[in-house]
Amino acid sequence: MTYDDDHIEQLKKAYSENKVSDSYIEDRFSSAIGRILHEAQVSFVVEAITKHRITSVLEVAPGPARLTVDIGASCRQTHGTIMDFNVNMLEQAQKRLSASGLAENWKSVAGDAFDMPFKDIFQLAYSFRFIRHFHKEDRNRIYNQIHQHLEPNGFLIFDAINRQVSEPLRANATVDEYPIYDELYDFQQLEQELKQNQFRIVEYIAVQRCYSLLSKIQILIGPRSEKLAYRLMKLVEAAKIGQPLEWIVLCQKI
Repeated sequence: MTYDDDHIEQLKKAYSENKVSDSYIEDRFSSAIGRILHEAQVSFVVEAITKHRITSVLEVAPGPARLTVDIGASCRQTHGTIMDFNVNMLEQAQKRLSASGLAENWKSVAGDAFDMPFKDIFQLAYSFRFIRHFHKEDRNRIYNQIHQHLEPNGFLIFDAINRQVSEPLRANATVDEYPIYDELYDFQQLEQELKQNQFRIVEYIAVQRCYSLLSKIQILIGPRSEKLAYRLMKLVEAAKIGQPLEWIVLCQKI
């Protein structure tokens, strides 16, 4: 089987520059629209850890521990491993975990998601803004690696982009707006892909509904008042109207 090694190298290069790791959270998650997505991701993982009494977790491609710090603070009885190929990101993650008093609960490993450099088994693995960047055969490789490092009936959490909403946005976007590949899904396609890789969806949430409206609020109101923009976006999300831009999915090993 031939894998898209050129694509993988391009992704690694794109995320390996110091300026990317240094400004990652500020660039992507300091705005109101970014904060709401971050909060939804943290809440979903924390609820899964609590509900299923998870004590051992693996985070794949944590970046600068954007999620890890908040999840770790809410789940202090949980011990985890963060694994990233990007040494710069991993250094930032270690600094943030240490500053938050969480360093003892989280082990850092430099490694590749296609060939994980340990034999540890976990109850839960999660990864955001990562699996979706790869083409099908390479996603299958990642699923396979995660599957091998989960205990029987273990869980995987990740995010998937809704084709119905995202495809029109991308069709009208400039070349620079989406520089990195993303797989776009119909939900049935997502279910089938997971089934083929020995996972089944047990729970999911829809996030960033009415994305065009959220984007307009960010553009028109965010520069004047991020607090007001945040409150308006929370109301839009709470209404649960319209198709989501993304799903956050909890699936179980089968």
